[in-house]
Amino acid sequence: MVAKRRGSRRVALLLTALFLATALVGVFMVGRGAVEYHSAAKDMHGNSVTMDSDELPDGQQTRRMHAVQDLGLTLEVPAVSMKVPVGELSAVDGVITPPTFTQAYLVRNRGVGLQKAADGTVYVVTHSLSDGFAPGNYLFDVAAQRATVKRGDALRIAGLNYSVDSSEMIAKTSLASRSEVWDSVPGRLVLITCLQRQHGRSLRNLVIFAQLQ
Repeated sequence: MVAKRRGSRRVALLLTALFLATALVGVFMVGRGAVEYHSAAKDMHGNSVTMDSDELPDGQQTRRMHAVQDLGLTLEVPAVSMKVPVGELSAVDGVITPPTFTQAYLVRNRGVGLQKAADGTVYVVTHSLSDGFAPGNYLFDVAAQRATVKRGDALRIAGLNYSVDSSEMIAKTSLASRSEVWDSVPGRLVLITCLQRQHGRSLRNLVIFAQLQ
């Protein structure tokens, strides 16, 4: 997927890979959808989501993500009535592309898996839409440009109970350099989506930090 995006529904996330004992920095991007799903993509209200073909990853990249759409788990944030299925995928060549607009996705090759949640940071990414409703839309108020979750709100995934610690709006151009997002912290979960605006492309990411209870 190219870094250039068109339209107001741009949901690219710039992430970073901080490798131990090396100066190499990888850039992750969350794109809009996988090739297999673009013709029938639906948002959480069942409405069609239109995507441009030049914004989709190629077939080889899609296969290498090994995306699982539904692990039989849910991500819940009761304070905002959010309950969505959880899938899993891998970053491929620095690119993360959730294949649906109805699920959150664990990033299996970033941070730690749920089975080791107490030992490090679990990363979850999901789409939001400006002209539809995806999981990320539960998490912010477009008009107020603020998060709808607050400190102390419960966040649950796979039987693990987290408490929201904080949230931050971070410019996409600077997210990769924000070490506090990428530092390994025992028992932490980081949930990332795009912060949509009333008009124009998304310029910031909403990053929610939660701590295992």
